[in-house]
Amino acid sequence: RNLVTSRVYLFSGTTDRTVAPAVVNDLEAYYRSLAPASNIVHENGIAAGHAMITDDYGGRCETTAPPFINDCDFDLAGEMLRHLYGPLKARNDGALRGRLTEFDQAAFVSGHGMAARGWVYIPQTCTAGATCALHVVFHGCRQNTATLGETFIRHAGYNRWADTNDIVVLYPQTDNTAP
Repeated sequence: RNLVTSRVYLFSGTTDRTVAPAVVNDLEAYYRSLAPASNIVHENGIAAGHAMITDDYGGRCETTAPPFINDCDFDLAGEMLRHLYGPLKARNDGALRGRLTEFDQAAFVSGHGMAARGWVYIPQTCTAGATCALHVVFHGCRQNTATLGETFIRHAGYNRWADTNDIVVLYPQTDNTAP
C-alpha cells in the first residue's frame, strides 16, 4: 500500500546480457501488482548494453564496458526525472551553475559496503534558498568514484537537469574494499 502512489521508471537494454531483459520484465509485472499502470514506465526498446545511457556521452550503445555509460542518443536521466517529477524546464547544456561537492558520508552510515565519502550536486538556486527536491542516484556496479573517479557523477546526465529544475542530486558511494 505504500507503493500505490509511487512512480516507477524501468530501463532494460535489448543487448544487456548482465541483467537479462526478462528479469526487468518480471520486475515490471511485480510493480504492476502494486501500483497503477499509469505510474510505471518501462523503456525496453533500445539496443543498449549494461550501462547508464545518455544522448551524448559514453561508449557505443550496445557495449557493456567501463565506464558503463553509453551514448545511445537517448536521455535516460531526463526521461526518468520527467516521469518522476513531471514537466521539467530544459536542461542546462552549458557550464553548470551549481556545485558538485564531496561530503563525509560516514557521518550518516558506516560499514555496510559504503565509502567514507559521497557526492552531492547542489543547484545555485537551492543554495540561494529555493525549495528544492532531493533525488538520490545509486551508481551501478563498478561506477563508484573509487573505480571511475567523478565520471559517473559528472556524465550520467542528472546534474544538467537538476541545475535548471531545483533538484539536489545525492550520489552515495560504495567502498571497493567491502566484502
